[in-house]
Amino acid sequence: MKFSYSWLTEHLKTNAHFEEIEKKLTSIGLEVEDIQDTGKAYKDFIVGQVLEEKKHPNADKLKLCKVDIGKEKVDVVCGAPNVEKGMKVVYAPVGSTIPVNQMKIKAAKIRGVESYGMMCSEYELGISNEHDGIIRLEEKETIGKSFSEIYGLNDIVIEIGITPNRQDCLGVKGIARDLASAGMGELLERKISREKGSFKSPIKIEIQDNTICSAFAGRYFRNVKNTESPEWLKNKLKSIGLRPISALVDITNFVMYDENRPLHVYDADKIAGKIIVRTANDGEKITVKTTGEVGIGTTNPSYELDVRGSAKANLQIKTQGTGANDDAFLRMRVGGSTQDCWIDFGDVDDADVGYIRYSHSGDHMMFAVNGGEKVRIRSTGGITFNGDTAEVNALDDYEEGTWTPALTGGFFSGETYTTQNGTYTKIG
Repeated sequence: MKFSYSWLTEHLKTNAHFEEIEKKLTSIGLEVEDIQDTGKAYKDFIVGQVLEEKKHPNADKLKLCKVDIGKEKVDVVCGAPNVEKGMKVVYAPVGSTIPVNQMKIKAAKIRGVESYGMMCSEYELGISNEHDGIIRLEEKETIGKSFSEIYGLNDIVIEIGITPNRQDCLGVKGIARDLASAGMGELLERKISREKGSFKSPIKIEIQDNTICSAFAGRYFRNVKNTESPEWLKNKLKSIGLRPISALVDITNFVMYDENRPLHVYDADKIAGKIIVRTANDGEKITVKTTGEVGIGTTNPSYELDVRGSAKANLQIKTQGTGANDDAFLRMRVGGSTQDCWIDFGDVDDADVGYIRYSHSGDHMMFAVNGGEKVRIRSTGGITFNGDTAEVNALDDYEEGTWTPALTGGFFSGETYTTQNGTYTKIG
């Protein structure tokens, strides 16, 4: 459970410093797992504006940009698909540190062109999982202004671990209530007026199993227009790592994290008859937009894992064969210490496993295989080695020769890359 200190003080009147809050939370069973001073983490990031944008002479997917950052104009090589002339961006200068992976920005030559600094996505800044493009700030923002002021990130963000018996603290109000009971201040009660309905809801609710769901309430709204959320709401969600979607979705997420009241918005026009609350039947399937049919029963199940707003997640698929060596696994990981996307594969009982990792922040692919496996890859710009991994950015196919994890040193000669322990030959 993640929340900010300023959000907590909307429910708790206190003079306690955040360090006192940290100690008290742990002492009452809400163990603090992480504290981030976002003011320090984002102190170097400022507003910039793209003055020029043109194609990179040596790379199809890269662009050369001239960026105004207030005190000077800098050249930046960018691979984001949405970068364009005139847009306001979040600029990370040389010497700054990217929050999501602690990568320090350096001046670098990218495919033969010098680049100074970086234009950032929300993912790279650690404020959401959005990584499809760089942040587009509003036109009104002043060039050179601190990014943290715009997003309201001059704050302390606290993350606590919640045990199964403390669901009451899955909302900021519940945490404030606990701290008030522990002598850390006074719980603030909001005055919320009740709005009486003027008509009956045409949608009925039927609960078929009261043991798994004792209550289910709904309210019907007419003539609703879903729009973009106001900035204060979007910034509040971003401060704890949630991605704003739309006003209706953002309201439900806000209420859930603020009041510990899980909500869901249904499109009333798409509900036929009534809402039925029950468990899935054996072999039952549902149809969803992104993946087609998804099995939800107990026979031949298939699943889609949605972890938006989560710092890390794991999904492991394990097969069990009839032979001694038939067991295998495929594991997909999102997040972790590097905040990258990994795919691990190998035998369940065999130490020889491999992995493929895609780094959103570094814009490169990495792979490693033990036990002399072969890997065929396609990416852009050449292959460089770092320890037992290969960083790939070349628009060519490569096939790997036998090698051990200790890949160090090497050189290009014609169309072959030779390492200390193996050879990579261009085949496409």
